[in-house]
Amino acid sequence: MPSRRPLSPKRLVISDTARGDIREVILYLADQAGIEVAERFLERIDAELITLAELGHSGVSREWVSPGLRMHVLGDYCIYFRVTDDETRIIRFLNGSRDVNVIVFDQQ
Repeated sequence: MPSRRPLSPKRLVISDTARGDIREVILYLADQAGIEVAERFLERIDAELITLAELGHSGVSREWVSPGLRMHVLGDYCIYFRVTDDETRIIRFLNGSRDVNVIVFDQQ
């Protein structure tokens, strides 16, 4: 099977940790701003993750945090991910104010 080009669309994989991050954000938004706001933001997250996978390679390098790590901004949040030949793997979904130097970005 031939290797995909770096900029080709990839399969989207979301780590359990990133799913938990997103769940926390949505529950917080539902509590603070209402279910409609939370649902709209979840739809926006879904669309952004799909776009990341379709692009095949985007975001800015965060090699200084962890090898192969990339980051994409969505409002006040940062999507941390890695790209392989076949996958865009979402590692974490964190508020941009978080100190990434104290967060573990293992090879999820």
